[in-house]
Amino acid sequence: MSKSIEELLLNSVESASRRKIKIPDLLKEQDSQNVNIIVELDLLSSLMKNLLCCKYCCSSEKIELREDLKSRRGLAVSLEIICHNCEESTSTMSSKISNKCYDVNLRLTYGMRAIGKGGAAARIFCGLMNLPPPPAKFECHNLFLNVLKTISEDSTNAAVHEAVIANDNNSNIAVAVDGTWHKRGYSSLNGVVCATSVENGKVIDFEALTKILFFM
Repeated sequence: MSKSIEELLLNSVESASRRKIKIPDLLKEQDSQNVNIIVELDLLSSLMKNLLCCKYCCSSEKIELREDLKSRRGLAVSLEIICHNCEESTSTMSSKISNKCYDVNLRLTYGMRAIGKGGAAARIFCGLMNLPPPPAKFECHNLFLNVLKTISEDSTNAAVHEAVIANDNNSNIAVAVDGTWHKRGYSSLNGVVCATSVENGKVIDFEALTKILFFM
């Protein structure tokens, strides 16, 4: 029996996101009610206003559905239903959690990998579809990373200045270039290349390279 397009896609990429998603469940979900759909929030809010009433005060005229922007996690959003008559509210996330990650974000990551695309393509896709942007894996560490980048640049600039002075103020300095990987073998996804001054043995430049997607 020939394989379906979905099965071919699922077998085409070996990645962390693929291992986190249960492949049999992914194929079966096409015939179940557990599917992901794109719905305009205004239309969903209007539908609920016509059908729902508050369980606390039985009012149906002041029901509002809105997104809690502070609780957004990539494509997984927090939907909050509020009754402005009694100020009671309830909320839920729009996606279930699978292996400590929201299912919709895992699927976005795996989908991009399956078609040979990465984080930039995911951001463009979400922008054109008027969807929330993909989550940045290290977005909570942005402040720390910015400070670290500034200190790193100051340190390498000082090392270059020191090497130039040691070389009789000649900027044509000798360097040794070497690289290393996160782990042995050709399967490592992270690596770094450093240029070290021969004059003082300090790093004057470096470049870190990775194949990991940073929007999960």
